[in-house]
Amino acid sequence: MPTADQKITSEGEAIMVDIEKCLACKACELACAEGHTEAGSILDAIVNDIELLPRVKVIAGGQSIPLQCRHCKEAPCVAACPAEALYKEKEGGRVLSAPEKCIACGACVRVCPYEAIYLDEENETVIKCDVCEGLLQEGAPPFCVSACPTGSLRVGTVEEMHEKAEKYEELVRDESRLRNAGPGVKFEIDSDSCICCGRCARDCPVDCISGKAGKAPDKASESDREKGKVGEPFEIDQETCVRCGTCLEVCPADAVIKII
Repeated sequence: MPTADQKITSEGEAIMVDIEKCLACKACELACAEGHTEAGSILDAIVNDIELLPRVKVIAGGQSIPLQCRHCKEAPCVAACPAEALYKEKEGGRVLSAPEKCIACGACVRVCPYEAIYLDEENETVIKCDVCEGLLQEGAPPFCVSACPTGSLRVGTVEEMHEKAEKYEELVRDESRLRNAGPGVKFEIDSDSCICCGRCARDCPVDCISGKAGKAPDKASESDREKGKVGEPFEIDQETCVRCGTCLEVCPADAVIKII
């Protein structure tokens, strides 16, 4: 898989989707899963209990749609990523990943308007369409394109994708997700609502949250106080915070406030 420092020889090539031709057979999803698994085949992955991680997923409903990275012109995932694990191709316009830089904060997952990014929690790295870069460099089509029986998927360019995306955008794009994380968002913890469980601090990928886990002050008994089991509301160090939104996701008391 390419990193930001490697030369890309197939710049701009991306996967086009003709949603009218999609049968929801999921051949693309299966081929992608098999093509990317270290087990070598789906059967071997299942036998060895290895998770399959397809970069394309088919939404089957009123309109069947293969869902994968759309290489946004102004990519919110790139803007939200604090580790530069996602980056924009200089010439072709694709959004590519450098998974070795990923800190598994999940900011990109929260802001992607197509829900086309997710985390491999076991390996703590981002998973998204990589356009089967190695195959393209060898002149072969991506796994999903080869597997599609109707020609719903084909190789085109990012520019062409954007020009012909109107119906796809109408059915899939969710603008509300763009406010979930990133530089334009700030997170704070309401001390009155904080129950001092400490989960936000434990899950924070950059250790920017501090406090003391224990009984919330307004819930603590005299015995708790005598035994030093009273917690202190947690706070976010705004200078260190990368605006990933993990604290908002994991707080069981809805004490984290999102400010836009």
